[in-house]
Amino acid sequence: MQEIPDGERRTETARLEGFSDAVFAIAITLLVLDLKVPSPGRPGLLGELLLDQWREYLAFLASFATIGVMWMYHHKLFTLINRVDRTLLVLNGLLLLGVAIVPFPTAVAAAYVRHPDAKVAAMFHTGTFVMITVVFRLLWQHASSRNRLLAPGANPEWSVSSIGSARSRRSCTSRHFSLHRSAPWVARSSTARS
Repeated sequence: MQEIPDGERRTETARLEGFSDAVFAIAITLLVLDLKVPSPGRPGLLGELLLDQWREYLAFLASFATIGVMWMYHHKLFTLINRVDRTLLVLNGLLLLGVAIVPFPTAVAAAYVRHPDAKVAAMFHTGTFVMITVVFRLLWQHASSRNRLLAPGANPEWSVSSIGSARSRRSCTSRHFSLHRSAPWVARSSTARS
């Protein structure tokens, strides 16, 4: 079997973007499955039962916003990338794996917020987003290296200065770890009220 030259292996990005958009949309939709309708009980308890699900609402909103931001970055990257090669397809697949799994660590973090293992659940949640960030970075580095897959006139420094900047990473990391440091406090105070 004859090897296809690399230049002919590259394709337009439209199929990759369409598939990626579908995965982002499915992942963001699956988040709502963790929001449960409270079982009917005594009259007058519905408001309390709905408020008792605050951690599920918080996890839903945080992950919805995070997946939305990831989609916006992905969209922006593919306004700069106009060719696809096999390595980019693999890296994009790894990125989508991370996006698709987001509902699981989100559900774990919400379920364990009042549990002694809240810190482990929070680290698992953060670890997922760290992995996604690393893959985003690798995807951009591959595409922008020597303008390999970039559209004519695209700035290869764009992502480095906005997505992957040290300031942006510090801000994101400090937000995640401050939430994780507070998780045991939330677990203790919630348990104390019960």
